[in-house]
Amino acid sequence: MVQGQTGNIPELNGPEAQMGWSRLCDFSPIGCLILDWKGIILSANSGAAGLLRVKQKDLVQRSLEYFIEPEYVENFLLHKEEVFLSMSQHTCEIRIRRTDGTVFDAQLQSMAMENDSDEAFHTIITDITEKIQLIRVLELSQEKLSLAIEGSGLGLWDWTIPTGEVTLNERWAQIIGYTLEELTPLSIDTWMNLCHPDDLFQSSQKIQKHFFGALDEYECEARMKHKNGHWVWVLDRGKVTQWDANGNPLRMTGTHLDITERKRFEHERETLDNQLLQYSKMQAIGTLVGGLAHDFNNILQGILGFSELLMLENSQTGSAREKLKTIIGLANEQADLVNKLLLFGKQAPSRSRGTVRIGHLIRELKSVLTGAIPDQYVIDVSIEGDAHEIQADPNQLLQCLLNFAINASEAMPDGGTIKIEEKKIVIDSEGILHPSRLNKGPYVMISVADSGRGMDEETVRRMFDPFFSTKERGSVRGTGLGLSVARSIIETHGGQIDYKTELNHGTVFRIYLPCGSD
Repeated sequence: MVQGQTGNIPELNGPEAQMGWSRLCDFSPIGCLILDWKGIILSANSGAAGLLRVKQKDLVQRSLEYFIEPEYVENFLLHKEEVFLSMSQHTCEIRIRRTDGTVFDAQLQSMAMENDSDEAFHTIITDITEKIQLIRVLELSQEKLSLAIEGSGLGLWDWTIPTGEVTLNERWAQIIGYTLEELTPLSIDTWMNLCHPDDLFQSSQKIQKHFFGALDEYECEARMKHKNGHWVWVLDRGKVTQWDANGNPLRMTGTHLDITERKRFEHERETLDNQLLQYSKMQAIGTLVGGLAHDFNNILQGILGFSELLMLENSQTGSAREKLKTIIGLANEQADLVNKLLLFGKQAPSRSRGTVRIGHLIRELKSVLTGAIPDQYVIDVSIEGDAHEIQADPNQLLQCLLNFAINASEAMPDGGTIKIEEKKIVIDSEGILHPSRLNKGPYVMISVADSGRGMDEETVRRMFDPFFSTKERGSVRGTGLGLSVARSIIETHGGQIDYKTELNHGTVFRIYLPCGSD
């Protein structure tokens, strides 16, 4: 490398000045040379002889190129040319091989002088091996740090607190889908505008605690708005690295780590844990309810049997017969409730399981709904194929679909469209919402959708709980067993129920039933 600068080497034009310079150099530990325009050494001090490991008298009339490593000779030739053309001081860096074979990094500082006969120049040689090694170590450390940061996927930020100026690396912008140029000009407002408002409040509180010493370091999980519109979770960490004399923060540096996948995994794990807890709870309740229902059913059968026997006696008056009919009617209603409880507890056997054509069943469902709900509702049916068949109890399956459809109408009190869709799908490795709950293979999917009020988190959490109802007390209420019984029926058929709901944007229930299951 050749470097030029005007210099500190004095001009030595007269004989006396040259003699004074020569005496000064003789006592200097620095290598001092006088070279002609060809690079031949005209004079050398003891410092140069010691540096090159050669006797001082043996240096004179030797070319300096002799000591220069071949790949650096071109640097030296260019250096000479610049010295004579500019008549000012110039520097260059080369590598020199001593007479004992050792090599060191050297810096030449040269300046032209006027000789009586020929052009010549003064040169000072300095061993910069240690300096070069330090630079190389620093560059290597910087390279390792850069690779470590790149490998870790960390976004870096550096905040000058009083002015609000911010420096970011490219990865910081990449995490949220931008380039640094797209985010320019950069300031603390860049972070504030992209951070989710709820998380920005939490972040600000933690930063203030760090400023006042309540926290040794700042750390916050926050959502940032991606360029495509979705939210990205980042782990934001930092620490004040510079304070003023009064203890006020001046500079803060930190990192961003994309933790979106980790947050998604945590959410899925929490969901599965809740599902497992719900399943265990429902299994226990089902066992208890099933046992009670059997005992209750035995009592009801006795009430019905004796009531029917009394009806056969001719001694009953008309008034007594009407009362017996009421008793029998109420007992039959309770028997129906007991049957639902047995279904919920999965202890009621299917009475008529066989081949069911789904297209035919949905048309029957539409016919029943047309007479059961007001005209303000539109029933939109989409059937992919009449040939889709499953093994099921048609009455139980129709009961499930009726339950979903009635719920859909109740979610739209002012009327609307109930969309019922049927199609065949194949569950592969990616599956559906909860693929671990279904075996791979072909399934018939039946969906019932509405555009009503949707369900809030509490309703979603409890919708399959037995006896849970959203209907107000005092109104004509159901038993709260509809969805519980529906899920039990579907699961006894080897299927699963999936759903999607959003407040004020409706709900869709999907039933997955295996094709050809027995």
